[in-house]
Amino acid sequence: MKRIILAVLLLSIQSFGLVWADVTQDVQNYLNQGNKTSFRFENNTIQTMAYLIEGEKGIKVIIDKNIDTKQSFAINLRDQNFLAYLEMTTQKLGLKYQVVDSKTIRISK
Repeated sequence: MKRIILAVLLLSIQSFGLVWADVTQDVQNYLNQGNKTSFRFENNTIQTMAYLIEGEKGIKVIIDKNIDTKQSFAINLRDQNFLAYLEMTTQKLGLKYQVVDSKTIRISK
């Protein structure tokens, strides 16, 4: 009986992992769609990126409390999509993003 329960538990965890990957890929594809845009800011912050993604794509961006939202850098991306903007901003600020669900992204260190 313990083996059956263990097998069911392991299969459930494996299935959840596949669903998680699909949601991440779906959100990345969605951010990749649409007209190409230029992102030009002298002081690009993680908060600026969050506002743009929420406003233009309708995806909520949750920023962990331990992140300095004032830290900025200059960015000049031409003819890119929101996925490139998200990845460039998080990389430049030493952060990472995680897709929580189909309408939410979490930014963390």
